[in-house]
Amino acid sequence: MTGIALRSDEFMAIFQITHQGLELSNAQLLSIGASSTEVALLAGSAGDVRKLMSDVSRIRIEVAADLESANAPTVGREDATGTPTIWVSEATANLWGRLAEYVIQASSPRELSLRTGYEQIDLRRAAARIADLTQLMLWTSVVINPEGITRIYQGAPPNLSGVRLREVVLGVEGPEMRVRLDLPAYPAQPPRKWAAQGFNTVQIEFAFGGLRSITLASVRM
Repeated sequence: MTGIALRSDEFMAIFQITHQGLELSNAQLLSIGASSTEVALLAGSAGDVRKLMSDVSRIRIEVAADLESANAPTVGREDATGTPTIWVSEATANLWGRLAEYVIQASSPRELSLRTGYEQIDLRRAAARIADLTQLMLWTSVVINPEGITRIYQGAPPNLSGVRLREVVLGVEGPEMRVRLDLPAYPAQPPRKWAAQGFNTVQIEFAFGGLRSITLASVRM
């Protein structure tokens, strides 16, 4: 799992930002790839965490790889420490980051302060923690020249589970390996020329250099 620890005041700022998302119109939510149901589930889960915070100074947000995108966040306490924790899917973590950024940008500092009780700078700091979470789990953060794929997917590329493997090439120079694959999701807003030509799949190639060993397991042809 990938996760972050938040002070209670940081989480409360995030809680307020999230609840502002309930006031957005369907058109506004659609612009960030969200639905009112998703935001309501997220806000409700944030409220459940809030109820567990009376005796603690920190909470955790964890990205659970085994949670499906459509699943609601899960709230509870970590077994070892009893820390209030909210477990979310990768898709929900990405949505949370987009929602926080949109709410802050769509309102004036005064309006934000009146609605949430927090200054804009404090809300931005809290939103940055959600951004930290999404950055930790993005595979684009560990590749060279990710700008193209990041731009096409508006900062939220799909995860690499469920990809269709097209080609694996091994080279003695390096030694290196090149892997060509189809990503599991198509961009919501693809380049116009892609739409004009009827494209429906994004294919990328990874190059790995300086290899010492390679292990392939459970490859289905």
